[in-house]
Amino acid sequence: MKKILLATDGSNSSVEAGRQVRSFLTAFPEAQLLVVYVIAPMAYSFDTGTILPDIERHEREAVEEARESFVQVFADDPRVRFFTSRGVPANVICDLADKEQVDLIVVGSHGKGSVQRALLGSVSQAVVRHATVPVLVVRGQRNNDASAS
Repeated sequence: MKKILLATDGSNSSVEAGRQVRSFLTAFPEAQLLVVYVIAPMAYSFDTGTILPDIERHEREAVEEARESFVQVFADDPRVRFFTSRGVPANVICDLADKEQVDLIVVGSHGKGSVQRALLGSVSQAVVRHATVPVLVVRGQRNNDASAS
């Protein structure tokens, strides 16, 4: 394995996917890792002109938070590159995988039920359907307290 693409949204499941990928980097010392954070387009039902700076600031903070969580996991490994892109997440991930000729795509899954997936869609599910290379979907750790049921 020479190149791995890890898609992150900054969630716990993405961080767990990062931990799994860390073991691949240990097993394959020649492998490179591309970590991508995709900023999804949003539709606003109001004039964004006055709040655009707030939206951009929020996006920058989300990207930086995701980057920091992966710096902790990969400890500044020189084989790891982190970058951002804008667009429909599953499309960006699959297109980037093709462009960069990766051997494996790794994505986290929030573990949503079938109703939530039907209503909201699932990036991991769309990547699995459209990717031209193998995809590893890593489920985040479940919260075991009573309120999580």
